[in-house]
Amino acid sequence: RLRSAENYWVPVLTQRMVSIYRAARSVFGDALVLPGSTNIVICSVNPLQRDPAVSVERLLERRIAARLVSPAFIQYLYRNDRFSQVARILETGSAPENTDARPICYQYTAVLWLSKFYPAMTRMDFSGIAARAVQPALRDWLGFGVSLVLLTLIRSRPALRRALFMGLTGLLGMLVETTLILHYQVKNGVLFQDLGVLLMSFMAGLTMGAIAMGPEARAQCNGALSRFSIAGLVLVLSFIPLGVWIAYRSNTGAGMGLMETSVLLAASGFLVAGVFAYASKSRSSHQQDLIAPLYSADVIGGCIGSVAGTLFLIPILGLAATSIWMIPFAILAALLA
Repeated sequence: RLRSAENYWVPVLTQRMVSIYRAARSVFGDALVLPGSTNIVICSVNPLQRDPAVSVERLLERRIAARLVSPAFIQYLYRNDRFSQVARILETGSAPENTDARPICYQYTAVLWLSKFYPAMTRMDFSGIAARAVQPALRDWLGFGVSLVLLTLIRSRPALRRALFMGLTGLLGMLVETTLILHYQVKNGVLFQDLGVLLMSFMAGLTMGAIAMGPEARAQCNGALSRFSIAGLVLVLSFIPLGVWIAYRSNTGAGMGLMETSVLLAASGFLVAGVFAYASKSRSSHQQDLIAPLYSADVIGGCIGSVAGTLFLIPILGLAATSIWMIPFAILAALLA
């Protein structure tokens, strides 16, 4: 059952229903939608009966006592104009198929909710965006080239460079955390189960990262290639194998258990805290002037990663592609380091 509109489907609602319908057809073989204020989706591995006379005959033969369902009601469900119209929309509509690895309906549902406050959002066509997003290689590399030029200009301003470096790390940490938790949820069929354990694992990783890099962060470094500088570089580049592993697990369709997901979340937290300690290294006598911008940059980067990941990257590109997108971000952060 899916909440719907009885008389008119706005474009986003249409895309969500087409996406669900295509997903159901790909798994079960046949699917049927009975429209109303709540759409009833019926799926079967065998061809479904669409003749109301057959259903009426079965209802009478089995003597099922129902308060709502009656022969007249069944005739109305299958023979009203809306039923045939919806069937045509579902067969001819265009929308990406909803899957665990690419939960596009998450975005459609979010936009439907937001349209209560911003009605113009109901006209947004995300299926077109999704179709263009799967082949953006040229545009990605062009954007990466422009980023390199900007980095060259930013490197001459240490404070701005340090803040951008920390912002990219916060973004990476949030993307990893979001993809891991969502992957765990869809593969285990739960929404909030074990969520406290998963978040605790990330926070534990933050603690371990701060402890591991704390003494080194207070030490004075001599030379650009000091042991501490190399450690900071290794930390931010470690997001690359982490993203590749998540992408691999998502592509294979294998589920990750609580232990594996918790370990990966702890590793992500360790990297974020370690990079924060590295970025806060300074010979300045006023440490508070350094920490406040870094913490702000970390929070802003995490906020951008959360919004971009949940509303755009994961629904449009999927979990695997979103994890691969961590690679250019990690490279940019490494160049800043």
